[in-house]
Amino acid sequence: MTTNGHDPFMGRKIRVAELKAHLSANLRAVQRGQRITVMSRDTPVAEIIPIERPREKLVITPAKIPGGKIPVGRVKVDFDPVQLLLEDRAKR
Repeated sequence: MTTNGHDPFMGRKIRVAELKAHLSANLRAVQRGQRITVMSRDTPVAEIIPIERPREKLVITPAKIPGGKIPVGRVKVDFDPVQLLLEDRAKR
């Protein structure tokens, strides 16, 4: 619980007058996922909660490379990679 009397995970309680005075800010908080309980004389009268938004469908776009293949070049090294691999495996 924070010093201003609300738990950010459970939402917060505000009076009707505060809701009216800061409606836009409160709606932005709801858009960020916060729940707001509206109180009238210490009695909860409404709850403002974020709406469930459907997840966007994942779209996979094919690569735009001619022939669909990525050109691969050779890498020059001054050691034998196979020998290095065998030495590493022998240590384990």
